[in-house]
This record gives sequence, C-alpha cells and structure tokens, in this order.
Amino acid sequence: MRQVTAKPALKTENMNKPVISIIGKSNVGKTTLIEKMLPVFSEKGYNIGTIKHHLHDYDSDIRGKDSWRHQNAGARQTMISSPEKLSFFSKLNAEMSIDDLVLYFDQSDIVITDGYKKGSKPKIEVFRPSHYGATIAEAGDNLIAYATDAPQHDFSLKVPVLDLNDPRGVAEFILRYFKLPEKKEK
Repeated sequence: MRQVTAKPALKTENMNKPVISIIGKSNVGKTTLIEKMLPVFSEKGYNIGTIKHHLHDYDSDIRGKDSWRHQNAGARQTMISSPEKLSFFSKLNAEMSIDDLVLYFDQSDIVITDGYKKGSKPKIEVFRPSHYGATIAEAGDNLIAYATDAPQHDFSLKVPVLDLNDPRGVAEFILRYFKLPEKKEK
C-alpha cells in the first residue's frame, strides 16, 4: 500500500485545479510544445506546474550526492531544500494518480502533464504524420483537440485541429477550454 507522509500539508483546493494532458507518441514534440507554451501562460499571469509521465523507473537524483546516498541507504522519502527550490523523492508501491499528484501543486494555477494517455483528464494529442502514420487517441479518451503540422490530415475524432507551430494559439485554446480569463500582464 502506498503511503505519502506529506499529505497533511497538501491543499484540497488543488483537486479542482485545471489539468490538461499533452499526449502523443515518443519524439513527436510534446515536450517542445509545452516548453513553448509556458512563456505564453506566464505573460498572461498564470503560474504553470508540469508533470512528466514516465512508464518506467528512472533516476533523477545525482549519484554520490547526499540525497542519493540517503535513498541508497534505505530512506523511503528524501527532500532537498534550499531558499529557492525543493526536490522531493518518494519510493512508491504503486503509481500515483494525476489527482493525487496535483495536490502538491499549491503554487500553480494550471497543471500540464506530458503524457498520461490513459488518464481521465482532457487531452491534446500532438500528431505529426511525418513521424507516425496514425493518431493514438480513441473515442472516450477525453481528447479535446489535435495539435499538428498537418491540418489537412483526416483525423478519426472530430475535435478542433490546432497549429502545432503556434504555441500561443494552443495555450489560448487551453485557457478558453477551461474558461480562464487573462489574469494580468507580468
């Protein structure tokens, strides 16, 4: 059974936070699209949190550093904290849901996930036929749009088709989808 000891400090109002999943096959441009949308959200006054979904185990700490040594010696949870940022590492017995992860995002107005095709959150699929011939979203996947460099493609699901090379347009579509006004210029 999974146990996260930090839960008492988590804010339940984060449960209603807008979450959008950017999905697509590997190396199709999901991370690049997210990276290019972040400054657009920022200039409109939004703080964005991101979650990168990974299907396999990974190493994110630095081998030999104190926090890595703590984990390697058996610490179930480790945190690195400084006046500017923190990193939290927790070994899990089961994958956490997006809803559980969003509870940690108390300084974000919107959370964007990179992946989570099988999750229940609204999704935009990045599709480039020069990379892959077929889309991955299916009916019932909560797909709200495609972001593509091939708008003439015959898409199987009838949702809006956005220009992959216009990250501002994609970001503004997300704000309209969640009915979020422009907050302020930063």
